[in-house]
Amino acid sequence: GDFTLPQGLQQWYLEVPTKRRLVGLISFLLRELVKVPKALVFFSSSDSVDFHFDLLSAACWPGMERSKKEKPSGPRFGAKGEIKMSDSESEEEEDEEDETGRIFAGTQIFKLHGNLTADQRAGFIKEFRKAPKAIMLATDVAARGLDIPTVGWIVQYDPPTAVEEYLQRVGRTARLGKAGNACLFLLPSETEYLEKLRVFGVELGTLDFQEIVQHALVDNEDAPDLLRKVKEAPAFLNGQLAHFVEANEGLLKLARQAYLASTRAYQTFPRELKSIFNVKALHTGHFASSFALKEPPKKVQQVVQYGEDHRKISSKWKKMPGMRLKELSQKSGTGKGDGKGGGKGGEKKLRMFSAADEFAM
Repeated sequence: GDFTLPQGLQQWYLEVPTKRRLVGLISFLLRELVKVPKALVFFSSSDSVDFHFDLLSAACWPGMERSKKEKPSGPRFGAKGEIKMSDSESEEEEDEEDETGRIFAGTQIFKLHGNLTADQRAGFIKEFRKAPKAIMLATDVAARGLDIPTVGWIVQYDPPTAVEEYLQRVGRTARLGKAGNACLFLLPSETEYLEKLRVFGVELGTLDFQEIVQHALVDNEDAPDLLRKVKEAPAFLNGQLAHFVEANEGLLKLARQAYLASTRAYQTFPRELKSIFNVKALHTGHFASSFALKEPPKKVQQVVQYGEDHRKISSKWKKMPGMRLKELSQKSGTGKGDGKGGGKGGEKKLRMFSAADEFAM
């Protein structure tokens, strides 16, 4: 409890319906980056960082989708992990063209987690510092010792598993006497967490979800007229993002892995917080929707573990009703053999279901 919060720090929370989390994050960043051009967004897993990085880098407004091959807006890497910047005018022109219709046009997006090489992490931090308008998506590896004085917003998209972690995260802004802001995303079932923060003398103001969505999707002149015409803009945008993810195989794979990693992270809250962050109370279908997934959670689990041809798995599973997916995974693909058969990668798939996965990062 001896952690001192920065003087110029203003703290807020945003209560978001489970299935609108993704649209809530996009809307929040669109609205706030106009006034404060740098944000650091925290996620519970590196899989989630990777998915949101690829999605936010490429996602376009409904009706303004790019026809040519998607290119992420972040920096490109060389063979040794070094950052490659544009080395010709034609490339720069191409990049400018590429911005058309992109939701985060004019905003550079970066990522930071423990699975990146040291060179990649250093490169992203350097470029984030230099960029006039940027978003850094990160796991807690970024909260410790990272010093970027220009970060004006700390967004805790996934709540921290300990109050000390909350304090560590928000301490990344309002440095050296500057003003800074922090926003904690909470589901309606999680607002009791605010009481836990009050014990530490942390008081959070309230932000209004409807107001943020209205500002970013309807009143925003960069948003297409289409969003002003539909009955519910957030639902419409989420549906369009789900189409986009479904049509991009790599992104779909990342979405599934991010959803499962985030569900596992939800199970790692300490006992004293489990009543607030209760995985059993989580609407898994709505939670999957917040990763722009159309598939039911059970199918997502099966596809990640067994590949696309999950119909065989389903019938196999039905014959063993007493077995859970985790037990099945232990039976498949981890036995001794030549390693060339259907069990290839079995150990990796099993590792994905380990609760201690990447949450230390």
